[in-house]
Amino acid sequence: MKQTLRFLLPLGTLILALSETAGKMLAFNPKDLILLAIINGLLFFSGWGILFAQVNALHDGNPHRFVRSVMGGMALKMVIFLGAVIAYAITERSHINSGLVFISIGLYLAYLIAEVYFLMKLNRQKNA
Repeated sequence: MKQTLRFLLPLGTLILALSETAGKMLAFNPKDLILLAIINGLLFFSGWGILFAQVNALHDGNPHRFVRSVMGGMALKMVIFLGAVIAYAITERSHINSGLVFISIGLYLAYLIAEVYFLMKLNRQKNA
């Protein structure tokens, strides 16, 4: 549990800072900044919950449970992310900000890479 917090708190801070910086660089209107924060929050909290399920599966003796939790967690996160992007596209049909969509995809990939890195590092430990 402490190892999870040790990795996730700096990661969350870094991604929040990247999200804020990207929003200022592309000069979004305030509504787009709020949407970017919502997507970032969805990714962060869904990743947090999925990661706890994966760590619990890692402690189990059945390796198939761990593989299923990783695959299911990544699929669930993708569905959540795609649902958010599709909801944005439907509600903002007249003027979709493509920069917001691309930054959201970048955040999704950053969370995905960090999750895989953390799981690989945790899986190498003897008493994970």
